[in-house]
Amino acid sequence: MRQLLLSLFALTFLLNYSLTAQSDSVRYTKQFQFHFVNGYSVSYLTTLPSTNLLRFKIDLGLGGSSRTLDEEEKYYNSLSSTDYYAISKKKADNSSNQQYINIVVNYMWRPLITKGVNLYLGVGPLFSFSKYYNNNIVENISPSTNPSDISSNVSKTTFYGIGIQGVIGIDCSITEKLSLLGEFNLDGTYGWEFSETKWEDQIIPNKRVSNGNGNSWNYGLNSLKVGIAFHF
Repeated sequence: MRQLLLSLFALTFLLNYSLTAQSDSVRYTKQFQFHFVNGYSVSYLTTLPSTNLLRFKIDLGLGGSSRTLDEEEKYYNSLSSTDYYAISKKKADNSSNQQYINIVVNYMWRPLITKGVNLYLGVGPLFSFSKYYNNNIVENISPSTNPSDISSNVSKTTFYGIGIQGVIGIDCSITEKLSLLGEFNLDGTYGWEFSETKWEDQIIPNKRVSNGNGNSWNYGLNSLKVGIAFHF
């Protein structure tokens, strides 16, 4: 009986060791990465034959606001007067939104810091596109205008850019197939900007439209982006 128990123990130990060794030998060569803190991005990463990495990444951004502002202005006869003789009011409604997308290809290196923790460094081309829209409507109610004077100012800006993105980050294993990511991106781009501004006044009436375009060099370092990676 004792010999049987020893045999079962030895068999269990060997089986467990074999499974552990087999699990440790599994090497995943691909990842899906998702960043969602201080920026949004989706990436696909694959290992090259040289054991370096190639990553295809899309950065996404979306924002906007809508606000109303009421102002009141009082007119006095003199500096010492406490009684006003007229009031003008202004109401402003403003709305804006912006979107951007970056398409990036990073050639990457991933040196091991310690077991389960990898540093990754990379660089590659960056293609950028963004749009900005702003609409500001102002209604002035004053003693000198009747009816109210309403004006609007609408501006649109479109940007196209091409450049380079550098990346430095850290990959910390949580489980066999899941890890926690943190990275910084440094972008440098040369861009083309196209803008249009339209101003209208209903009471005058008057209208102005202006169009512009220009070129610019841009650079930026983002805040620490945090996300997760799925290995397969």
